[in-house]
Amino acid sequence: MTGDDRNGGWDTYRRLVLHELARLEERMAEDFQNQNDTLADIHASLRTLEREVATLKVKAGIWGL
Repeated sequence: MTGDDRNGGWDTYRRLVLHELARLEERMAEDFQNQNDTLADIHASLRTLEREVATLKVKAGIWGL
């Protein structure tokens, strides 16, 4: 009788569950990295917009608008 038979199939199920948890953890890490990359892109776009608005404010002040 194997260990799996003595435990009612728990050893096989345990391995499957642990494998799935490891897969999900890896997927979550990838998603987290993708979110960080997206946020970095958004922040870069905001900085660009802030510079453009500041430039327009200066030009409007010079032109008397």
